[in-house]
Amino acid sequence: MKLNLECATSQIQNGYINTSIQPIDGVENVVLCDYKNIDNICGDDDAEEIIVNPPLNVLLPTDLVQVLQHWGKKLNSEGVLKISFFDIRVIGKLIAEGTTDLQKTHMMILGPQNEFSSILDLPTLKKAAQAVKLNINGVRFPTQAQVSVELTKL
Repeated sequence: MKLNLECATSQIQNGYINTSIQPIDGVENVVLCDYKNIDNICGDDDAEEIIVNPPLNVLLPTDLVQVLQHWGKKLNSEGVLKISFFDIRVIGKLIAEGTTDLQKTHMMILGPQNEFSSILDLPTLKKAAQAVKLNINGVRFPTQAQVSVELTKL
């Protein structure tokens, strides 16, 4: 048995049981299940391969040991668990260096199925403010990741 856990539309694999925690628009051959507990689709020692491609908001560090233990029980004696993920520290570095755009960052953090809507950075705000003729009078950083900006009309 081959499992593809928490997949998105672009990650559907032929020959695998493809799963998702929520329905995927336009895709019918996806089994709905919680990636943390796959007992309903796979018995212990049954999987020859498990693929996991979670966005950062799905596989939580607080669940990691328990989830890895659960998936490990599902692997047969020659089974392989393949996990691909975006490293939050690398994402932070890319953002700090300005070498990634917001849409790509959003996809890395929230996954491709989530509508692009909730990521913002200072350069994007500055560009938008210029476009609508607002002046940035001050920028403060109340915490390491929080930005506070004061804008006025030009």
